[in-house]
Amino acid sequence: MNWYYNLEKAYDPGEEKVRTGTIARLVIVIVTCLFWVRFPEIFSIFGIALGLLLSYIMILFRAIKELTK
Repeated sequence: MNWYYNLEKAYDPGEEKVRTGTIARLVIVIVTCLFWVRFPEIFSIFGIALGLLLSYIMILFRAIKELTK
C-alpha cells in the first residue's frame, strides 16, 4: 500500500482533520510501559523503547522515500 493513499484515506472531509492513529499509538505506549512497571524483571525498558521507536523510524523512512521519488 502506498503511504500517501493511506493518508488520503484517513482524511475525514466532514471534520477537516487527519486521523493518523495517534491515540492508538499512545495507548500502545502506555500499556507497554505499564507492563514494564509491573514486570521489570521480564521486560527491559531499553528493548521496549527500541521497539516503539522502530515503528516511528520506519514511518519516517517511508515518508522520506516517497518524498524523494
